[in-house]
Amino acid sequence: MASADDPAQSLISDPLVGTDLKGRRVLYTGNKAHIEGTLHELSLFQERTGTMSAYFEHGAATLKGGALAVDNPTAVLFLNGTVIDPRSFMNPPPPTLERLAEVNAARAAAVPAPPAEKPLTAVPDADKSTVMVAPFHCKLE
Repeated sequence: MASADDPAQSLISDPLVGTDLKGRRVLYTGNKAHIEGTLHELSLFQERTGTMSAYFEHGAATLKGGALAVDNPTAVLFLNGTVIDPRSFMNPPPPTLERLAEVNAARAAAVPAPPAEKPLTAVPDADKSTVMVAPFHCKLE
């Protein structure tokens, strides 16, 4: 990470630029020994601000108006808590169908094994006003 004495460090107002608690930009200097520390600081920034939480927790993108774009209708199962699979900046989710397969594999290994969740073919009516399938928007995020 860059030194706090670095003249390039100034208070940042862009909400997407990772900063530490003092408001200084989190920078990777190219030193491989600093990668984990830089990622840790960015993870703390993301937790503190909630920046891009929908993306890091569910692979979803927030659209204008507050709706969420998802890569597959099945993502609704994770968004509404039907299927629990905690994810974060340091452990982002894979594409939704791959994520569901991982969850179902873990469930199958449990004793007794709960039933597997089936993929959805469409966004449920109750969620259509807040969720839309738009994989392109998720990739842009």
